[in-house]
Amino acid sequence: MKVTSEKGADVSAGYTKPRLAQLENMLQELRRCEERKRQQGVESASVAAKQKLLYDQLLQTKDELAATQASKAKLCEEIGTLKQTKDHQAKQLSKYKLDLQAARESHAAMTKKMGELETSTWTIKQQYIRSLASRIKTSALVLQQLNAKNGTTFSAHISETSSEREQDKPNKRKRIMEDNEKQLEAVGGDKVLPKQAGIPANIESGSRQQQSHNVVVEQVTAAKIKLGVAVTDHHESLSSDETREQNGDHAEAERQITELQSQLATLESKYSALKGAVIAMVEKRG
Repeated sequence: MKVTSEKGADVSAGYTKPRLAQLENMLQELRRCEERKRQQGVESASVAAKQKLLYDQLLQTKDELAATQASKAKLCEEIGTLKQTKDHQAKQLSKYKLDLQAARESHAAMTKKMGELETSTWTIKQQYIRSLASRIKTSALVLQQLNAKNGTTFSAHISETSSEREQDKPNKRKRIMEDNEKQLEAVGGDKVLPKQAGIPANIESGSRQQQSHNVVVEQVTAAKIKLGVAVTDHHESLSSDETREQNGDHAEAERQITELQSQLATLESKYSALKGAVIAMVEKRG
């Protein structure tokens, strides 16, 4: 019985050891599996975290991409607007260049026209001054001739009137002279009666009228000659000093010409009035 028990124990012991070893191996394998699972869990958690992070980054990238696309669209729109503005500015610049060119051409044409106008005005003024000087000289000569003619005619008319009166009234004149002689003898020759002084007074009045007429004619002639000299001097000064103080000299000369013309008009009116008075007096005597 003992032998059987020992054999049984040996057999049991021989069976148990491999089984224990197998179990230990299985336990170790389970431990390794658990360790791997734990590691895999950690790795899975890490991967999940990484995936979540990547997902968040992806969403952020998508948002940034959308914002970038929106910004790109806005930039494209602004670029289009800038291109249109640039094209418009280019057109405006071309238009301004054309306007500037036209303005320069117009300014050049106006400058040329102003030069021609100034030249024409200067020529017309010179012609007018020459014509005015010629007319003044002609008027002075005519007035001199008229002065001489009127003086001769007036003297001849007075002489003719006096001779006619002497021929028509010889008896009356003789009687007046006799009366005057008697009166002179009576008063001693100190007084002259009005009848005696009648004809000489008229002659003296006519002589004074003739003298006044001659004085006015001489004044008119002198004024016209002075005006002609002033116009000639003005013409010479304009010809010699054309580029030096032209405006001041021209204005002064114009003022002098205006004053001389005014004086000439006044003298001519006086001459006309005096001539009318002389003619009226002569007609009245006739």
